[in-house]
Amino acid sequence: MDDIISCGHLKIGDLGLHKNRGMELTYVSRGRMEWVVDGRIEVVQQGDIFFTLPWQLHGSPVLEQPVNEAWHLLFTIPGDYTKPRRSINFPKSLGLTREESVQMSRVFCNATRNAWRASPHIKKLFPWMVEELESRRALSRANGFSLLRVILVELSRLIVSEPETVMEALDSERRVRAFLDVLYERCDEEWTLQQMSECCQVQRTRLSELVRQFTAYSPMTYLTRLRVARARNLLRNSENTITEIALSCGFSSSQYFANVFRRCVGQTPSAYREGYEDLYQLEVDSRSIPWRTLKQERERVAEFRIR
Repeated sequence: MDDIISCGHLKIGDLGLHKNRGMELTYVSRGRMEWVVDGRIEVVQQGDIFFTLPWQLHGSPVLEQPVNEAWHLLFTIPGDYTKPRRSINFPKSLGLTREESVQMSRVFCNATRNAWRASPHIKKLFPWMVEELESRRALSRANGFSLLRVILVELSRLIVSEPETVMEALDSERRVRAFLDVLYERCDEEWTLQQMSECCQVQRTRLSELVRQFTAYSPMTYLTRLRVARARNLLRNSENTITEIALSCGFSSSQYFANVFRRCVGQTPSAYREGYEDLYQLEVDSRSIPWRTLKQERERVAEFRIR
């Protein structure tokens, strides 16, 4: 498949820590994921584009992530990258000049994070690129490589112009994003939609619109999911009673908590605590995780592909 290892339109949830022998690009078209790269957690929102480099250990840091829809691409990076590098080589099929390759290489290798808000161009072109690269027609695949080049250039520009992009963001969007960033720590409070809108200084309809855009959930449903996520963490890492955990996460009673938890997780809080196995760790030696083979990469993508 030339320089393309795997690509597709996927429904993805929990993925174990892994490394790829290539550069991975993922555009999240629906949902919200907590993702970890080399021990650092990043929240990837609907409308974000996410990249990883060959040496970066990445995957899901938590169990029971909601299912998300995403467009995925993994392409080869010439060379052997067993440890972090200050530069990478792009495949010749992208048609980059040496100057372009060096400049973009530095941008990606020096990026302060891996998830970025996709521009309108990326949102439009990414699905088209995947569809073209999945085609067996030579001209379609040639167009797919051309689109990949455009997307890489556009993502590089987003990374280097971040301050300007942030300044241009709508005030209401910035306030809602900031509110969502702290809501996990404040999920024990007795929130109403009106209180949320007042905290963000936006109208309730605007709040609902933005929260759905960022998370794919209504504000109150998202709050419930955060409360359940916090409860999962306490069940795994504390000796607090079920009732204490319920109240500390904003549930009015242990019975209501048990009902909501079972609906979201598929188990009672007690069963979850007793049967939980710590599958995903943040502090893992990257050298202990082998790179996936090409066959494994393609099998994984086939497993999650949206038909």
